[in-house]
Amino acid sequence: MKRASGPAHHTKFSSRISPFLQRQVSRNSGIGRIVGGIVSLVCAGFAFIDTVMTGLLGAFFESGFFSASSLFLLIVTGALAILGGILIKTGQERKKLVREYYEYGRVAGTAEYLEISKLARAMGESRETVLNNLEKMMSEELLPAAWFDRQKTTLMLTERMYNEYLQLERERQEQEAAASLDQMKKDSSAADAAAAAAVDELPEDLRPRPEDAKLPPEARKIVEEGILYMGRIRAFNDEIGDEEVSAQLTQLETTMKRILDQIRKDPSSAPNLRRLMVYYLPTTMKLLQAYKELDSQTFQGENIVSTRHEIRDALGTINVAFENLLDSLFQDMAWDISSDISVMKTMMAQDGLTGDRIRKAAQGSAQPSAQPAGQADSGKEYTEGYTEGYTEGYSETGSGSAAAAAAQPAASEEQEQGIRLTFGE
Repeated sequence: MKRASGPAHHTKFSSRISPFLQRQVSRNSGIGRIVGGIVSLVCAGFAFIDTVMTGLLGAFFESGFFSASSLFLLIVTGALAILGGILIKTGQERKKLVREYYEYGRVAGTAEYLEISKLARAMGESRETVLNNLEKMMSEELLPAAWFDRQKTTLMLTERMYNEYLQLERERQEQEAAASLDQMKKDSSAADAAAAAAVDELPEDLRPRPEDAKLPPEARKIVEEGILYMGRIRAFNDEIGDEEVSAQLTQLETTMKRILDQIRKDPSSAPNLRRLMVYYLPTTMKLLQAYKELDSQTFQGENIVSTRHEIRDALGTINVAFENLLDSLFQDMAWDISSDISVMKTMMAQDGLTGDRIRKAAQGSAQPSAQPAGQADSGKEYTEGYTEGYTEGYSETGSGSAAAAAAQPAASEEQEQGIRLTFGE
């Protein structure tokens, strides 16, 4: 809705000549601009002639440079010429607009609104020209209280008429909203009925489960729609005879079933499937429908064969994408498990339950409190056999172990068994 600039109450009907002629404008409006433009052009002409007559043009190349004074005079002359041209043009446009203003007012008479098409026919002008002139009149305050309707087919010239239009427009919008709501309810009921009929036609193994009704709304909607898509995939599989396509559709149905099973287990992952439901699956159905129609053609031309081949390749890509989507649904679970393992390892290490801490404790208990120097060296060699590689290290230091066994008191049988238990030997 376009409204004339300026509040409507500033222009009262009693001060108007008519509803259209809202301002008394001089019919000579614009003459002043034209006269000013002519004066500017005359001054520019005289300045240019004076410059030529006095020989200032010869000074442009003094000492190889332009004369600054001559250049300045020429710039001023050019500016005056441009200003004069602009004034003359705008003055003529204003004079013409005022003339059209009074002509439109004569045709409008005392009418409080004008149909643009009728005004154009009466003036012998195109609708676009009349509309453009009216918009200019509104922008230049010739029509300070005028309004177009929503489609710009009618110009309202009084506040009373404009308020009536607004009331009718509100009623129309309310009626459209009510009709739209009724239609949405009808469409929803029809869609529910169609969905129920489609579910009834599904094979037994694809029908909704009783526990699906307990899912959150978004997850339940995805599961219900996914089941219907699975039914369509199986129907296409039954109708298409191509073994390669049939195998891909079987794989696709299996992946879809696993996706829906995961949604049942973890409804919070439902938002991750929005694009699957609103784009990928509908597009896949479109491709399968096209393949079915092409496959049923008795004449298999080059274009048909090529298109079928492209759809087969696309089905392979779709299967890979759906499997990746299924894998992404387990991402949160993988993160949680990894976090749990990390925390558990940290706590075990702090409590001394990991291999390094137990091994050090066992090694400490195997050492005697005091040993001769030779015996200490042998014992060190003995324990290093365990810490450096368990069985391998033990065999490498066998001589040291034998010497230690002969030179020092043997470890108790219980300690030896404890060491073997620790390292799994």
